[in-house]
Amino acid sequence: MSITPSLPKIGFYCSSISWGGLEMNTVRYAQAFQQENFEIQLYGIEGTSFFQSATELGLPIQAVPRNKKYFDFKHARSLAKIFQKDGIEIVHFRDNRDLDFLGWVKFFSSRKIKLVYHQAMQLGVSKKDILHTFRFNRIDAWVSTLNYMQQQVCTHTRFPVDRLHVIPLGTNIDSTSIHSKDEARNLLNLPSDKFLVGVVGRLDEKKGQLEVIQALSLLKESEKDIHVVFVGDKTKNEADAYIQKLQHAIEFNHLQEKTTFLPHQSDMQLLYGAFDLVIVPSWEETFGTVTIEAMASGVPVIGSNTAGTAEILGNEKFLFQPKNSLSLSQTWLEVMNNDELRVDWAIHLQHKFQEKYSMKASMSAWKQLLFKTIE
Repeated sequence: MSITPSLPKIGFYCSSISWGGLEMNTVRYAQAFQQENFEIQLYGIEGTSFFQSATELGLPIQAVPRNKKYFDFKHARSLAKIFQKDGIEIVHFRDNRDLDFLGWVKFFSSRKIKLVYHQAMQLGVSKKDILHTFRFNRIDAWVSTLNYMQQQVCTHTRFPVDRLHVIPLGTNIDSTSIHSKDEARNLLNLPSDKFLVGVVGRLDEKKGQLEVIQALSLLKESEKDIHVVFVGDKTKNEADAYIQKLQHAIEFNHLQEKTTFLPHQSDMQLLYGAFDLVIVPSWEETFGTVTIEAMASGVPVIGSNTAGTAEILGNEKFLFQPKNSLSLSQTWLEVMNNDELRVDWAIHLQHKFQEKYSMKASMSAWKQLLFKTIE
């Protein structure tokens, strides 16, 4: 692969030992930048899923010791030298755990590197104190994924507005190669003659699966023969009590024949191709990758009227109150019973995805930002 000399070399730093959206998106964006002919280098903790995923994808990754959250001067000096040796000009990071550390790395590099913080979590409390202001001031560009997240930064910090940017997360789903509904259902061994509703996400109370089951019990006499497919794994060593609660609700309402549970699926296009409707019932979804994946796949979506889901969908007709099974059932019924509305909504969402939430759109905005950052 030829590297264009004028492009800045980007270091993707992640000290996290977890494996979730934050870490997955760091790998995804590193790969996307490489495909755009940027020279990249990843830095992570050996033995983590982040390190393994980057290695399996053939991305250049270097093992580094896990830094302390605050005042880790020893490792900061060491990493500054590594960045200098590797020719890193811009450092991309998502975990706020790394904020103080990378600030000191920048200090020990004589401010020769630029720090770009790709915000992963909401900012719900005030951080206007002197210490936070000092740490935040080392960031050269702060990228929020949605407008409401940027507004939180403006409200809760003293970070300069001219260094704030909004770039939605992108996904690589190719909306031109979606499986047919019959093919997808056959491959996943799902009912071919039902109105299939998908609920995709980790099995966790705040993801709202229980409210979907409660809403389904209110709709079980509907003219449509509904079948709900829950897709996702439980959090490791957690959520056993919640899963028992889900199972009890299904048994109590006699919904065993109307529900299916599937583990996390690697082929998302196959998965979404099977659904007539996707529900995003999370109590408060920071961004909502499920939402944009369904949009890309041409599937109509309804979701909780909160946080990222509300901003992405942007139409109250397709939103319901979080933690409210009655509100959910009413929105669900209205959309399900209006075939024309559902089809038009799916087409609108797919167009919106291409314009704003595709990886192509995201990378275009990122390239403009990075060239501006190194000026």
